[in-house]
Amino acid sequence: EVPGQGPPAGQPPRPQPGGPPGQDPRRPPVAGQAGALPNAQPPPGQQRPPQQGPPPGQQGPHPGQQGPPPGQTGGAPPQRPPQQQPPRGPPGRIDGLRPSRAPIPLPPPPAGQNEEYYETTQRMLGHLIQKPKLVVKLLQKPPLRFLHDIVVSLIQACGYPDDFFTAEELDPNSLQSSDHKAMFLKKLADIVNATNNINLFQRGLNVKKILAGLEPETTNLLLQE
Repeated sequence: EVPGQGPPAGQPPRPQPGGPPGQDPRRPPVAGQAGALPNAQPPPGQQRPPQQGPPPGQQGPHPGQQGPPPGQTGGAPPQRPPQQQPPRGPPGRIDGLRPSRAPIPLPPPPAGQNEEYYETTQRMLGHLIQKPKLVVKLLQKPPLRFLHDIVVSLIQACGYPDDFFTAEELDPNSLQSSDHKAMFLKKLADIVNATNNINLFQRGLNVKKILAGLEPETTNLLLQE
């Protein structure tokens, strides 16, 4: 075939590049055929071929979903650094409790004579609570129910230490087992230590001895503090 001339007689025309065989090169390709533009409209009377979606079982991107921010590649979101926990106090201290509180005015000791340990307890607590009666017999060998009633009366009188005991712990019926009794005394000593910034355990306080009615001087010291 000579360039610029048609094919010889009896020979079909050679297809032009850019379209399927048998297509007129002067006519634009139809949508869905090779060489067609992506947004090309099909001719009248012909439907546009359906678009292929994602494979079965795979969801396409959400219309409102945005890509990763600039400078960040796709994949798993960045992990936040672990938050540091606030430092805890030493053993025997209650977190969140102030180490000091406003002192309660107390009657002065009698002049010219030394007080017995139980007399000091009577002077320091007698003007705050009405019951139980701070009799010498009970202060010399304080039973646990007696100590529990004193704590409940102090809470009713001045609100201390109400914030650190639950309603169940303030119920005398909860002091049935020896474990519950020891837990109550241990918690009371921890509260007193943290409030006054002292350590009664280093000064001889022993929970088991208090439960046994021994060392009443140390038990009265707990009540006085």
